[in-house]
Amino acid sequence: DNDSVTISEIKFNPGDKAPMHTHAYPHAVYVIEGGQLTIAKLDGTSSVANTKPGDVIWMGPETHEAVNTGTTVFRATVTEIK
Repeated sequence: DNDSVTISEIKFNPGDKAPMHTHAYPHAVYVIEGGQLTIAKLDGTSSVANTKPGDVIWMGPETHEAVNTGTTVFRATVTEIK
């Protein structure tokens, strides 16, 4: 973490959920271990990402929750550009 970027690693076992949270900056998710992740937004919409290792998902600033709705571990790095 510095003035320009925040990088963190996330890991979700099947069924794990990250409660509603806000990313104040655009961010890229680099998938290390793929799987199925469901992202739900405050407006009630949701999307399902079926990912494989090496995939990159670009997201703008937003508030969402994430749930591993698959059967495998999902692991990734999240890079937020400040």
